Amino acid sequence: MRPPTFHPVDPVRLLDTRDGTGTDTGGLPLGAGAMVDLAVLGSGGVPTSGVSGVVLNVTGVLPSD
Repeated sequence: MRPPTFHPVDPVRLLDTRDGTGTDTGGLPLGAGAMVDLAVLGSGGVPTSGVSGVVLNVTGVLPSD
């Protein structure tokens, strides 16, 4: 078994609820308790298979609830 390797990709915004990037909300706020499924495989340079983990930066901007 070969050791795990890290393959960096250029930063890309996969989700932005303010403008609807990565969602079907059309830029509308999510509201209290709402959830969004985020597809990472095959997005932003991440391969569709052979991936065992990803690193995400998450930032909250002007939360409404």
